[in-house]
Amino acid sequence: MFASIGQYSYRYVVKAWLITILGKLYFKYSKDGRSYLEQIKELSDTIMIDGMINIIVSGTEEQLNDFKSF
Repeated sequence: MFASIGQYSYRYVVKAWLITILGKLYFKYSKDGRSYLEQIKELSDTIMIDGMINIIVSGTEEQLNDFKSF
């Protein structure tokens, strides 16, 4: 099977691939990475406006409440 990377060089593709793998390892095995993912879960809220628009908002509780009241 033949795959084309378009205008990108192989060096760029390999670099991007390695960064992706290192990022996955960081978030899975490091204490700071796991903590960051937990904070994202805790500080994010999904809101549906007019029954049509879904958005994900991240911020402090006060910022989320200000947004909801807007």
